[in-house]
Amino acid sequence: MTGWLVNDNLTCIGGTRTLWHYLLEGMLRLENRCTGSFSGLAEAVEAESAVSPPDYIIRNAAYFRPMAVNCPQIAFVQDILEGPLRDMLLDVCREARLTIFNSEFTRFMYPELATARNRVVPIGTDFDLFSPRAYDDAIPSDGVLYVGSSAPVKGWDLVQRLAAESTRPFVFVMKDDAATPNEALTFRRIPQKLLARIASSCAVGICTSRVETQHLAGIEMGACGLPLVTTNVGAYWNRPSGDWGEVATDWHAAIERAAGLSRSYAREYWLAERLGVPECVAGFQLAVEGLFHAVR
Repeated sequence: MTGWLVNDNLTCIGGTRTLWHYLLEGMLRLENRCTGSFSGLAEAVEAESAVSPPDYIIRNAAYFRPMAVNCPQIAFVQDILEGPLRDMLLDVCREARLTIFNSEFTRFMYPELATARNRVVPIGTDFDLFSPRAYDDAIPSDGVLYVGSSAPVKGWDLVQRLAAESTRPFVFVMKDDAATPNEALTFRRIPQKLLARIASSCAVGICTSRVETQHLAGIEMGACGLPLVTTNVGAYWNRPSGDWGEVATDWHAAIERAAGLSRSYAREYWLAERLGVPECVAGFQLAVEGLFHAVR
């Protein structure tokens, strides 16, 4: 069977690898049909499919309209949207043969799709790339690591307050150019290998997001052995406290508790959750096989 992978790009951040790379490399005869833009994407796929259709399509459920193609489609949902974009995503998923969500939290946030055929397959983390590295003495060993942007949805106001109140130094890995608190060690748009080294050198990672569908950055930090303190979103949604860290109520007390956790246990926890790239690719492969089994 030949499949097409349909999205605007494989990645929007140079030098990084995403779910789309993993699927192309791991699934037999899956072909790249990314065009570089959502504009005209559906039309381009429809035109090619009319001449020589694939057996199936795996597509991003968000940001471009349903496609009129003569093959079953799998819609992948990794965004929580509102307004017209949400309506379009719902139309895409209703026309798809199967919807795949990247977390239980994301599925919960789309009650309109409760009766649609669906499953959860988390985006895989590269546990070889994100693994404990040699300590970098340029990074404070008691540091609190934040990876993200200054967007309000990321809880930027909370991050700034925590940094101002904390007796621990904060380390920022930013996706934008927002100013960080004075004297805070800050990195911007760095390669993933450097992120792994920074995470391996800090004491605690945090996620302050108000909405997050999975929060790969936190799982990547955890894969490097970093205990986490988080909001109740994404992969952490209703997750009991444990070797991985905890969902915060009192942030500073939670950070101190997390700093006392075993780094090796934090990594082993996420490995045991089967959140690696091979498990992700296998989940999509089983979804495709099940889709055709159901057709027969």
